[in-house]
Amino acid sequence: PANAVTLYAQWVALGSHTVTFNSNGGTGSMSPQVNNITANLNANTLTRPGYTFIEWDTIAIGGGTSYLDGASYPFTSDVTLFAQWSSLASHTVTFYGNHATAGTMAPQTSFAPAAITINGFGLVGHNFLGWNTAADGSGTSYTNGANFAFTSDLNLYAQWDVTGTPHYVNFYPNYPEGVGVAQQGSVYPASIKPNGFTRKGFAFTHWNTSPDGIGANFSGGIVYSFYKDVNLYAQWSALPDHTVTFNSNGGSGVTLAQEENSVAALTANTFIRTGYKFSGWNSVADGTGTPYGDRANFSFDKDITLFAQWNPNPVHTISYLGGEGASGISPAQNPVSEGESFAVAANTFTRPGYSFVNWSDGTSNFLPGSTYVMGTADISFIARWAATITPSTPLETVLPVNSSSTYHVNVVGADGALIPVIVDVPQDTTTLSGSIRIVVSSTPELNSAGQITLNIQILDDFGDVIPTINKALTLHFKSPLGSTVVAESSDGFTWREIPLIPNGGTTIAPGQVDGYYLDTEGNVVVVTSHLTYFGFKKPQTAPISISAPTRSLTLGSTVQVSAAGGSGTAGYNYLSLSPQVCSVSDKGTIKTFKTGNCVLRSIRGGDVEYLSQISNVISLQVVDSQVSAITLGKLKQLSINLGKRFAHKKVSIQYVLPGSKNYLIVTELKLNSVGKIVTKRIVPTGSKLRIRVAGKTVATLEVTGI
Repeated sequence: PANAVTLYAQWVALGSHTVTFNSNGGTGSMSPQVNNITANLNANTLTRPGYTFIEWDTIAIGGGTSYLDGASYPFTSDVTLFAQWSSLASHTVTFYGNHATAGTMAPQTSFAPAAITINGFGLVGHNFLGWNTAADGSGTSYTNGANFAFTSDLNLYAQWDVTGTPHYVNFYPNYPEGVGVAQQGSVYPASIKPNGFTRKGFAFTHWNTSPDGIGANFSGGIVYSFYKDVNLYAQWSALPDHTVTFNSNGGSGVTLAQEENSVAALTANTFIRTGYKFSGWNSVADGTGTPYGDRANFSFDKDITLFAQWNPNPVHTISYLGGEGASGISPAQNPVSEGESFAVAANTFTRPGYSFVNWSDGTSNFLPGSTYVMGTADISFIARWAATITPSTPLETVLPVNSSSTYHVNVVGADGALIPVIVDVPQDTTTLSGSIRIVVSSTPELNSAGQITLNIQILDDFGDVIPTINKALTLHFKSPLGSTVVAESSDGFTWREIPLIPNGGTTIAPGQVDGYYLDTEGNVVVVTSHLTYFGFKKPQTAPISISAPTRSLTLGSTVQVSAAGGSGTAGYNYLSLSPQVCSVSDKGTIKTFKTGNCVLRSIRGGDVEYLSQISNVISLQVVDSQVSAITLGKLKQLSINLGKRFAHKKVSIQYVLPGSKNYLIVTELKLNSVGKIVTKRIVPTGSKLRIRVAGKTVATLEVTGI
């Protein structure tokens, strides 16, 4: 065209479309959404108890076109969207009475937050404090009826306050050779522990409150209320006798039949057979049955005939070795027939810093001149040596893992005499390579008096002490007991008496850590499955007492207790018997956590001469606050103690006259660093006093003429 022109676009509006939202089993409603352009879907506001919203779908059961919450939609057509739901998992709270004497509670299951079921348990003499995820109260606490999310399973244990004094059950074996065991104490009802005594030839039946069995019976595991102390005496019934008959099985001589009713060593063989060596017994003549060594232990729980077993006698050689570090010429000895006896030769070797102990054939040890019966193979004797150890020169040497070891040491007495000690380490005591260290900490004077103290350590290749061993060690002391007891200590402070292994036994029972017995020469042999200090100690005869400056403590305050008495050079440690109420440091400082009885005792440690000893028990009352008013003429001396938790808080002291409801302010003061204040103020006798902090009453008192 001859002239310029402007052209304008023309538009036609698109038609609107509607999205309808269906709850599909949920609750609530959502308005339809209308638009004619692409837009985000409205956010879901529907709910369904026990379910969580996943997405929208064009089909109610799913499988159509799905849209996430708030997804984009083109609005080119109408559509109905159905809410899609996923069920929530339910979880269970299980309730435990934790010493409760009454009540039951069913588990509580829910898939949504809910209040925990109100406590239905009861415990005589105790108040319910709440719940905890640990029986001893060391876990997470929940109040009665508290809300729980039920997003996981949960075990809850009832928590009770300790309002009573501990009582004890004392156990007695009820026969002369029995050894006492530790008492059982509790403030809660608890199961009587099972019998730990044994009696040769008898079976334990039950406990009784009288030695002659005419009192009340108690069986192991029965629940006792522990409302008072009680003595229980073991009751026994005799086992029937059984007979072992010995058959010579081709030999000659007589070995008398043996009759017993409990475990005992078999009678030593007295049969002989020319050209043969007795090798033991067997339940079958041809040796295909159960074998038993000469004088082996037999249960005597049945009658049995044992047949002598025989081996022909070949000839074997004898050699002597000095061992590591030794020098000298080996003794010479002619070969000997199997089964024949010979005298072990005298030692001809020397080793600097060591003294000769005896010869070892790898199984047993023999002194020079001892009679040895030749076995079934050539024999080599290896010299065994004892190192002299002092507090500054312990024995430390490589410990073989794949074989047993015996270590001889000498401790020095006051007169310079060498006193032997033997440490036997079984094979596979530890699976780690390393070394053994034997340290003496007692003085020569105590060594000569029979009070030897050793510290036994097994070290790894890095020099660190291995805390756990797999098999028991034996420690042989050529020391009479006299007035001392055999004891052990893990720290050199608290010493525990090692029990005598009962019934003449030499092996500690399963579950025990140590014991001792006397060998045939009267020497003390300690059997132990842990590494620690071992020694011979005198009991402390002077009693120990623990005292406190007050019998009443304010919650949140700290108090110092002290102990006195006992014997020796060691100091005192302190122990709280009510840790939920209070704690006490090693130096005797008490910290309080809640109201109740703070029960304490002290321990005076042992030293190189004495055992440790425990004190009497004291009980201090922990109260929430203390307020008193003492008349001083017209004035009253007001003593306020709210505890350390109110330290430096401002308190308002107010009173109200009888028959009135209006409180008058006496004064406002600031508490000191431990929550205390003492002031003299005019307060009418007969009025009621209240103490307020931040607008809340924390203590009240009726003011008398005292």
